[in-house]
Amino acid sequence: MVTNKTDITVYNKKVVGRETLWFPTQITNVNLHGTAKTAIADKELVSADEYVIRIPAKAYAQNKRYIDDKTYKACPLEDLDNYVTVQKGDMIVSGLIDDKINSAAELLKKYEVMTVISVTNNLKVSGYSAHIKVVCK
Repeated sequence: MVTNKTDITVYNKKVVGRETLWFPTQITNVNLHGTAKTAIADKELVSADEYVIRIPAKAYAQNKRYIDDKTYKACPLEDLDNYVTVQKGDMIVSGLIDDKINSAAELLKKYEVMTVISVTNNLKVSGYSAHIKVVCK
């Protein structure tokens, strides 16, 4: 499946002490590509879907500025409404939703969720192709 100009909602994970907080950001006009991966393990066929999301530098993210995951982790809670990141362990839902959640389980009950497994920052390449590549499962 390839869709252009898809909208997503990224749920950024922020650990504060022993508590995990989730901050949603709606991002419009991204590219989403999904494939089914299969492998044979211990004489058993194992399959898992893999999704590649490309977030163009010019994608609209609720007037939030993109920062890298290390900067996001160090950012004070009161400033997080100004920033977005994509980091390993974040959750992504296809479509624009505004649900406030207290746990990952809440989101998993209501939506089909993609979990981020890797992020590549390609924002410093040429203007037209500048993007963030996100791989999810």
